[in-house]
Amino acid sequence: IARAMEFAVEAEIKAASLRGTQTIATLPNAWWLGLTHGHLLFSITFPDGRRKDVHTPFLGVGRWVRVAATYSGDVISLEVDGKRVVAEASGCTGRGPVGPYILLGSSDGSRAGADLLPFRGKFVGGMDNLTFKDTSNDAPYTCD
Repeated sequence: IARAMEFAVEAEIKAASLRGTQTIATLPNAWWLGLTHGHLLFSITFPDGRRKDVHTPFLGVGRWVRVAATYSGDVISLEVDGKRVVAEASGCTGRGPVGPYILLGSSDGSRAGADLLPFRGKFVGGMDNLTFKDTSNDAPYTCD
């Protein structure tokens, strides 16, 4: 039985710089979507502290691309211009991380655990048509 999508975040971006870490959107202490040295990265931190990251090959600068990050309840994936670039098992099932607010284009940098990457950078470039879809249910959360 296929699982319903838990959540997705999509945006059109045009990076002006590939230096450092740049936030597209984040739900602090739960998930982060952005660029790290020119690679699109989607990171989820689960309630038990586990973290799962997926990233794309080098994106480049100066052109508009449509990016999408999804968590389906057991798979985390990234798409670029409508093509799935990476999809990996998350090791967890059930409702994804939740929180009170989403930050766009910047991050307050708060993440659980001192060993995590400092997801703090502001996005440098253009961003348009950002959407967030959440079809989560109250399925129990479990990890392998």
